[in-house]
Amino acid sequence: LTRFYPAYHVWFQVVIAGIFMLVGSYVLYKQPKEIASFIFYLSCIGTATIVTMTWGTAKTVPVWLGETNRALFHLAYGIVPVLFVHFSMVYPVNKERKLKYLLIVLYLLAVLFFSINFASWLLVRNSLTAENTLVYVKMFDHSRLFILAMVILAIGIFIHSYVKTGRIEDRKRLLWLLSGFLIGPLGFVTLWVIPQALTGEGLVSESFVSSLMLAIPVTFTISIVKYHFLDIDLIINRSLVYIIVILFFGTVYFALLIGLSILISENLELKTAAFVIVIFSLVFHPLRNRVQSEVDRLFFRVRYNFKESLIAFQKLSLPGFTDRQIAGHLASSLLTNIPLGRLLISEYESSVKHKDLYFSSGDEVRLPDKLVVENMVYSRRGSIESRIDHELLPEEIEDLDLTVLISLPLTPGRQLVLALGDKRSGFQFSGNDIEFISAMAKSSADAISAIKLREDLVRKEMEKGRLEELNEQKSLFVSSVSHDLKTPLTSINLLAQQMKRKQDIPEERKNEYLDVIIGETERLTRLIDNVLDFSRIERGISGHILQLTDLKEVIRKVLGLMEYQFKSENFTINTSITEDTTVINGNSDALVECLINLLTNSIKFSGKSKGAELTLERSGGEAIITIIDKGIGMKREEKDKLFTPYFRSETSIKKRIPGTGLGLSIVKNIVDSHEGRIGVESAPGEGTIFKLYFKVAK
Repeated sequence: LTRFYPAYHVWFQVVIAGIFMLVGSYVLYKQPKEIASFIFYLSCIGTATIVTMTWGTAKTVPVWLGETNRALFHLAYGIVPVLFVHFSMVYPVNKERKLKYLLIVLYLLAVLFFSINFASWLLVRNSLTAENTLVYVKMFDHSRLFILAMVILAIGIFIHSYVKTGRIEDRKRLLWLLSGFLIGPLGFVTLWVIPQALTGEGLVSESFVSSLMLAIPVTFTISIVKYHFLDIDLIINRSLVYIIVILFFGTVYFALLIGLSILISENLELKTAAFVIVIFSLVFHPLRNRVQSEVDRLFFRVRYNFKESLIAFQKLSLPGFTDRQIAGHLASSLLTNIPLGRLLISEYESSVKHKDLYFSSGDEVRLPDKLVVENMVYSRRGSIESRIDHELLPEEIEDLDLTVLISLPLTPGRQLVLALGDKRSGFQFSGNDIEFISAMAKSSADAISAIKLREDLVRKEMEKGRLEELNEQKSLFVSSVSHDLKTPLTSINLLAQQMKRKQDIPEERKNEYLDVIIGETERLTRLIDNVLDFSRIERGISGHILQLTDLKEVIRKVLGLMEYQFKSENFTINTSITEDTTVINGNSDALVECLINLLTNSIKFSGKSKGAELTLERSGGEAIITIIDKGIGMKREEKDKLFTPYFRSETSIKKRIPGTGLGLSIVKNIVDSHEGRIGVESAPGEGTIFKLYFKVAK
């Protein structure tokens, strides 16, 4: 007799069996409490048993050793396929209870095949005849069909688990298992079991088939112990690409070789190989890129769509958009690629604890006005693939119907916050999902940051211009106040000195001097009161105590206080006072100051026409005070700035009309504090009309 297996094959099988046993023991050591680890360990021991023992007859001395060898071989041949099916039922999610009766039937079938095969083998051993051998071979072929059925069943259960699970971790683990099954057991069945059953010989050597089985311990160990050791999606993706490219060049090579050999009737293998190498070097990269694109599009559609959407989004002219338009484009892209139950996009400004909502979809959910988060990813427990660095959702939004929160920096003190609800599919957020969302959000954040920086720059320039204008106005204010204070003081000083030098001034003239001094003093008092009132307004403490006040009495008091000024300026004031009730809830002193400021302006801007009309009327539930002058008037654009502090019209500056620019801002403040309103009509050269509206007290 000659040795059936060469020595190197025997040692190769021993090495393979040792790898199976070591890997199975390692997995059981790493996760001893997992039922899946124990079943995998038994599967590895059983596979090692099959690898190291043959299915033929054995003339072993002693006899019991040969019989034990054959018994273990046939037992492993029947049980190991069922162990793999059992493994598929408990990993990554345990479904054993739902399928326990099927599992019992399969184990009984495995024992049945073992019993029949072993009995057939014993028959051959005891009586080596052609008839007995044929019976044994037929029974063993049925075992091979059973193995094929178990492999297909296990793959089917794994595929079903892959489709049903929503956890990314489970999907990654199942991909590792499926890749191992496709390379190992399925390769064993298609390249060895089925060909042997049909032709008596395998398509490849037994050593090669045994080496394919090593895919089982490698891929299963990675799946059970450390599924994210390598990116299985990327491995499958690249494998498909290079297999297609290699098959293409192999086809080209053999087609050229056969075609040219037929035409020339010469062995052109070397020349053809050289020619194919030249073609290979020229078209490999463009062909690989093209195949990569097609593989992504056909087999990795989600990743392909993500990449295309990101490229399209980045091509948008984001700098030409507003921040809200950018947020709208971001939301549209995200919701198109990842159907979400809810999406909110907000900007948080930490310094002022301010939130600006850019976009909101789904049911109304309000993010808190104050949210302290770092620039990272947050999620609920178990809602995101574990390999992604993330923290649990902040306490402020734990009670909201949100799943993932992503925060990115905008400008110092500002953050862009994306809050996402569950995926409509019910699946976890995968690493691809988070990477896509983060990349889209990063592009948006960069564009919004650029907008914010430009706005801040423009705002600072405007603020600078406003401060310069304000500084100029305050300088003019100081100059005007100085002039307005100096004029009455000069009159008072001159008259006081004249009264001191001349002792024989007639009594009538002396009373005139005293009237002027009192009038100028009152003018000074009003000027100082204006400055003090505006100072209180700026500090926010200009509140007035309101009580029942008759506007008729207010007007009479104003006319009395301004009698000297009307007389000194030769200014005529015509009045028309209604007999109706004009009692309001007001502050008499504030209203007096208000009317004095308006009448003073009428005097200053009267031009050649030295006069004005003052009327008080009742209209419905309102009392209306109207002051009409025929002065120089103002331009339409100046009306918008009329109540701005320190504002002086262009005409008043050119004609050097005195004033501080505070009077009308004080008027506006007083009217507002009385819940009234003020109207202005004016045109250059046609005078000005002021109307004050107050609610009559009930």
